[in-house]
Amino acid sequence: MATTSGPSAPEQGSARRWSAGRVITVVFATLVALASAFGLVVGGTMLWLDQTQRDAAGFLTSDSVSMRTAGYALVSDNLTVDTGTVTGVPRRLFGDTRVRVESADDGPVFVGIASSRDVRGYLAGVDYSTVRSLGPNGTHYTDHAGTAPSVAPTDTTIWRTQASGTGVQTINWAVESGDWTIVVMSPDGTAGVDVQVDAGATVPALDWLSIVVLVSAGAFFVLGVVALVLAVPRAGRAVG
Repeated sequence: MATTSGPSAPEQGSARRWSAGRVITVVFATLVALASAFGLVVGGTMLWLDQTQRDAAGFLTSDSVSMRTAGYALVSDNLTVDTGTVTGVPRRLFGDTRVRVESADDGPVFVGIASSRDVRGYLAGVDYSTVRSLGPNGTHYTDHAGTAPSVAPTDTTIWRTQASGTGVQTINWAVESGDWTIVVMSPDGTAGVDVQVDAGATVPALDWLSIVVLVSAGAFFVLGVVALVLAVPRAGRAVG
């Protein structure tokens, strides 16, 4: 007895196949959602710092770090602030900066900031150390061989701002465009510097920057999730 067979079932593989456009949409939406989630974390951290980590004077301050040299000065790396022709931007972004220094042996200490060119001229031929990096593995320096400075730091006029004496010495500086260097020495210019240092800034822009980051990241996160929701069900309906 002859039998007839019904139409064959559609191949499962072809029914589940997604178009290239849909795959790209899902991948792109996933990346946007993940990047936006990271942005939400960053924005939340910025807001937490702004609202909870300021001291009584409004500064966000680093941990205190030990620094020392057998030479005559400890010097920061060159600090470059460049805003082109836009004036006032560093002050609006960073506000006031602060450096606090205290001698490890309770003796007097000097701290000052000056243009990098003036510092290079003052320390030409002097034995000093440049602080290159700070981290869990310690502080790393580049040592420069030389002799004693010809003039004590308190007797030169190169400093934009300076402080010297016993106890904690503090300099406050409104950030300006240019190349700057921080110098720590003994007030009389003698060798051997051993200090505790911390730095801080008011960063007045942090509050609105955190809001901008949170709002932008939140908006892109929603867009990414919506794109995923719209793309995946369409693929499911295509299977049915």
